[in-house]
Amino acid sequence: MAPEAYLDSLQRAADLLIIDEKGFLLDVGCGSGLMLRCLNDKLRAGMAYVGTDFLFAGLTALKGKVRNIDTGARVNFFQADFTGETPLRDNFFDAAIAHFCVYTMGNADKRKKAIINLRAALKQEGTLVIVNPSISYDPGRIIQASLDSLKGKGWTVRWFLSKWLIYPLTLLFGLNYIESQLQKDKWHAYTEEEFCNEIRQGGFDIVQLENVYADSPF
Repeated sequence: MAPEAYLDSLQRAADLLIIDEKGFLLDVGCGSGLMLRCLNDKLRAGMAYVGTDFLFAGLTALKGKVRNIDTGARVNFFQADFTGETPLRDNFFDAAIAHFCVYTMGNADKRKKAIINLRAALKQEGTLVIVNPSISYDPGRIIQASLDSLKGKGWTVRWFLSKWLIYPLTLLFGLNYIESQLQKDKWHAYTEEEFCNEIRQGGFDIVQLENVYADSPF
């Protein structure tokens, strides 16, 4: 039930990756492995993918996906909590993606620790693509952007099913819940300044900043 705007933001994150054909990619908060759909070309070229998530349920679904793709031999995954010690080697990965995961750590110290751990896992010249929601997070705008995206792709039947069947459920059981967690500060929504400061405090330089996912997250 993921809205099309969310899938578009996954693809945008994958497009921003700077990684050699034989490089190693770390996907933090990989969940069920939706990012893999955006990495087929890179995996076929020889890139290796390592996914990690705190929740075991998502990794179980990821295991099922790997069985059904021809690049599965280059995909590995494990369970880990990035707010503590991790089993990863320092200075190993060429690039990392953290797509909508760090924000679920409501505690600022935990978020900082996770970003520091990411910096340690990356090579000195490695790049991180990170996406988190901003304070302008708006479920209704996300749904509208998703419908606009489907229409722009010419997917009329999918647009109809999404508008009248799928997205009402997405809004009710997904996006509205995320918004409530953000409003309660159990999960964290960022200002642009706060987002940049947190990334810099974790040891990164910011090369590019843009709005994605219905213009609400960074």
